[in-house]
This record gives sequence, C-alpha cells and structure tokens, in this order.
Amino acid sequence: CQSLKLQREGADKNISIEELFDDDLYSDYGAVIYDNDFLVFTSDREMSTGNGTYDWTGKKFSDLFIVDKESKSVQRFDALINSDFSICVFSRCYDNSEYNNQYCKLMYSMRVDGIWVEPMDMPFTKNEINYGQPCFFEKDSVLIFSAVGENAAQGFDLWYCEYNGSTWSEPFQLPSVINS
Repeated sequence: CQSLKLQREGADKNISIEELFDDDLYSDYGAVIYDNDFLVFTSDREMSTGNGTYDWTGKKFSDLFIVDKESKSVQRFDALINSDFSICVFSRCYDNSEYNNQYCKLMYSMRVDGIWVEPMDMPFTKNEINYGQPCFFEKDSVLIFSAVGENAAQGFDLWYCEYNGSTWSEPFQLPSVINS
C-alpha cells in the first residue's frame, strides 16, 4: 500500500491517502466513513447476496460491505452493527423482463428496535426509470439522487426530495445550472 501525504494550506495536519485494496476484480464505490475505524461501501464482490448477475457488467449485483480500515478485513454490512442511524436509502437494480431491461430503483429501510425492516420502494419511484446515488443532506432531511427517465435532458440528472421524519415529498429536479 502506498500512501500519499498532502499538506493543507495553513494547516499543520497531514492527510494520508492509502489504497485499501490492490486488485481490479471488483467495482468498489460509494465509500463513507463509519464509526471512525470503518468504511461502508458498495461492491459487486462474490460475497454479494442473490444469484443474479448484472447484464451491464456480467458480475453479481452490488451489496453494502464494511471494511476495518486497519486490518482491511471486508464483511457484508450487518444489521446488528450498533449505530444511531434509523433510515437507510439505497439503489437496488433488478431484471424486469416485462420491460426487456434492467432498472435500478431507490429503496429504503427503517431501523426499528435495532433491526432493519424489509426494504420498501421509495414512494415516488416509477418503472422504466433508473435511479441511483442517493445521499442525505441537511441533517438527513433532504435526499439528493440521480435519475434518468422521462424528463432527463442528456442522461442522468440530479433530483431531491424532502423527508419530514415520516413521509417523503415528491421529487424536484435540481436547476439546469447543476444538471446538464
């Protein structure tokens, strides 16, 4: 593992960037720091659940994984991990022979009494539209995501919806200064 040391202007702290995995076998993406010592990320590793494969890549559908930054030990993300998070939004891709294509939709799960409940479709998702890259902002009250479908000018555009703790608003497209 090589590391790169960077010096921030006006700061006395070094930032270290290190490669965690030295292989090109899997697509690992969307990493977020979890409890300082871990990263949660998305990957199409063989450990992914399910038997299907993506027509787009020929690999398994992606799942969430967790890696200990020090030992570099990778495991499937487990619902028993102790956290304060109460909602998880993710994209799930599926094969829909009715539309002769594979589509990705946004789903969410709530953590109730320490257990993640069965994921549900986001209420605004539609068939034949691809959704992805969900990310919370504004203290988890605004969800920004990408979607390609009916009104997309040149592919994926960014959208947002608001969550008030119990319901989701309809999605709104971000302005054209951000989108293509």
